[in-house]
Amino acid sequence: QQGIGGGEQFTNRIHSQDLSRLLAFLLDRHRLGGQLPPYLLATDDTPVTSRAIRAWIAKEKLGLDPATLQSPVEPTRGGNKRISNHLMRSLGFTLHYPSFLEGYSES
Repeated sequence: QQGIGGGEQFTNRIHSQDLSRLLAFLLDRHRLGGQLPPYLLATDDTPVTSRAIRAWIAKEKLGLDPATLQSPVEPTRGGNKRISNHLMRSLGFTLHYPSFLEGYSES
């Protein structure tokens, strides 16, 4: 709403309901004697830049022209990694919200 557009850093997100479902899925798998990996990256299918998310929110949720968004004045946070959910998917887990679009569209 202040017109700040976000940076080019990639963000990796997962909807809170998908994360809760993933935890239940893993607990059930463990309870049934299934193998669990030593670690698991939990993210949706769509790494996306902060700028792209903010532009979508500006247009779709706030009715603003994304072209009017300004670049952030202060440095953006660290990171900028695209992580993969291949291992999570290979266990048989299915996302209800495969990208930020599905999650934000409901709100």
